[in-house]
Amino acid sequence: MVAGDEGGWWVRRAVLAALAVLGVVTAVFAVVAVRSGDAPAAEEADLGEEAVSAYTLLADPTASVAPLRYGRLLVAGQEGAPVEHLAGTLPSFEAAMEAGVDYLEAPVVASSDGLLVVLPSHDLAVGTDVASRPDLADRRTTKTVDGQGVTSWFSEDFTLAELQTLHATERDPGLRPQTAAESGTVPLLSLDDLLVRLDEVSAQQSRQIGLVVEPRQAAYFRSIGMPLEKAVAQSLRLGRLNIEPELATVQSDDPAVLRRVDANLGENVLTSFIVRAGDAGALDADRLAALPEGVDAVSVEVAAFEGQDPYALADRVHDAGLALGVFPISYENARLAPGFRKGTDPAAPGNLLGQVEGLQLIGVDLVLTESPQQVREAIAALAEGTGEAPTEEPSETPTETPTETP
Repeated sequence: MVAGDEGGWWVRRAVLAALAVLGVVTAVFAVVAVRSGDAPAAEEADLGEEAVSAYTLLADPTASVAPLRYGRLLVAGQEGAPVEHLAGTLPSFEAAMEAGVDYLEAPVVASSDGLLVVLPSHDLAVGTDVASRPDLADRRTTKTVDGQGVTSWFSEDFTLAELQTLHATERDPGLRPQTAAESGTVPLLSLDDLLVRLDEVSAQQSRQIGLVVEPRQAAYFRSIGMPLEKAVAQSLRLGRLNIEPELATVQSDDPAVLRRVDANLGENVLTSFIVRAGDAGALDADRLAALPEGVDAVSVEVAAFEGQDPYALADRVHDAGLALGVFPISYENARLAPGFRKGTDPAAPGNLLGQVEGLQLIGVDLVLTESPQQVREAIAALAEGTGEAPTEEPSETPTETPTETP
């Protein structure tokens, strides 16, 4: 697919979503009125304190508002709903689907038999209980990864069946003690098993839930003769997510991965280039134009916005014919931009409503969130013009704010 094609996928999405976007446009125009001086005060605009903060904390109030390429702000559950259950586990993904997400997001690595498992890294010491397994102690080894020696257990040394005897653990117990209590109790999940469940829930909810998949350590796996792009393509075909436009997106910070996916799967499967904190220069107009032909979007880490004019950034992305995604977003201070945090406790609820309104205002198309229920509530509140803050903590979390820091 050629980025910038005027008859492209995002135009079709915008037309199909026209009715859904009406509420969003109303909320955005209300804030734009304040920005442009049409309403002299927040009280006269009747936006409320939370809504106005989205205006006051965003840069350059005279800049134009970027269009929504998807037609409305879509929501992807990043590794499911990690504020509810351990990231990347079946309960986490089920919670995200119950919350009504448009997409699930899953990072994947490969097993020794070439199958994909949902994990953030091939280093099994990250997010699994492998270190607590005496029977696997002799599988610990040292490898060179990205030029560095790493001693650990690695997914490519275990069959999928062996990996599924391991259990997920909370990667940030200081931030999420409520999900840390599940550590060691929920088995690892294969991508194919996730796709089966996604298909079942889509049928139950009479809607098609999409998938965003990220091959992790792709260059390393390619160097050892295990290209993740091929395995991802096989799984997406098996799950029939390549037969209609926009059911699946493959994202990566490796342009070679996106080039291979586009050549292998065609225009029905979207591709998105990941821009992480510290690489904001990748959002310069020249570098965006240099992305491989066929890239459809960029997914930008929230920290990459720091020191940048967010309106200009969004305009550059959209002018390049690309959609704009942002990650990670959650109700927790630790996952919000600095201007939307409340207090100093990373785990405490921040101004999620203001953050979401800010994303809508600059024209973000897809939010990849670790708290999908709360983000969807924020979007609904803004669309209805209530200005009421959504529920900022999961119903099962303790009523007291956690005090332990990451």
